[in-house]
Amino acid sequence: MKLVALVRAAIGFMVCLIVVSANAALAAQADDGSTPSANPSSGKPPPATKSETEAKTPYSGPPTWYSQTRVSTEYGIVLTHYWSKGPKFRVQTMLAGHPVTTIVDGPFYYIYDEILGRGAAIERNTTAIAEDATRGRPFGREREDLLASGGELVRDGESTDDQISFDVYQLTNDNGRRRVIVTDSVPALPVRIETFVRASATKGVLEYSGWQRDLTIEDSFFSPPQTINFQRLTYREYTQRAGHEAIGPAPVYYRDLLHGKKRFEE
Repeated sequence: MKLVALVRAAIGFMVCLIVVSANAALAAQADDGSTPSANPSSGKPPPATKSETEAKTPYSGPPTWYSQTRVSTEYGIVLTHYWSKGPKFRVQTMLAGHPVTTIVDGPFYYIYDEILGRGAAIERNTTAIAEDATRGRPFGREREDLLASGGELVRDGESTDDQISFDVYQLTNDNGRRRVIVTDSVPALPVRIETFVRASATKGVLEYSGWQRDLTIEDSFFSPPQTINFQRLTYREYTQRAGHEAIGPAPVYYRDLLHGKKRFEE
């Protein structure tokens, strides 16, 4: 139980620092192109790459993407890996030795821990499912979310020593500040997210790296293993019980993929 509590604490800290704090504190709110991805302040962001095999055999199918993020917490460095194929989405974070995985595919939102062998399978809101057709890549959309919340472009075409350009978007209000740095490309890809919450003087930095596209990914990669014991809930059951009891091994992080962006912003 102590290990489970540690996993929950680590997950909660990361999300509060980088996501929840940003969205709550700044709540005045709320493909193609291979581009570089790294911390622009380093001056040497590496370009996104494809494997030699993929380069020889052009990929054809729904847009596929991969990236990873890095964030520092009191528990150490937390790395998260993201994959998508059209609206299909998989993300995995290692915390205290536990692989916590989220999969979003069709009518279900899954969260599970392969070591504990348990998880939650939640029916998605019909609004979220309908938005799959127009959402585009289901992750790395911080710039779009910032602009929808009233953010604006504050610097454009900022170059590194390698002549790679970045654009900087920012949202500032009485609650704090959120800055999103993206590649000056089509599509623009986030490389660094900076958050400051005034009330707690909390700062957070999340960095994307290793952006790749057009990977060949089997659909089965977006299906949870049959060895997991899932707690299954309808969407209504989840909304009635969430906040009152723990559901699954981790919180729902990608709330717009469960509730739908329109539903979530209401």
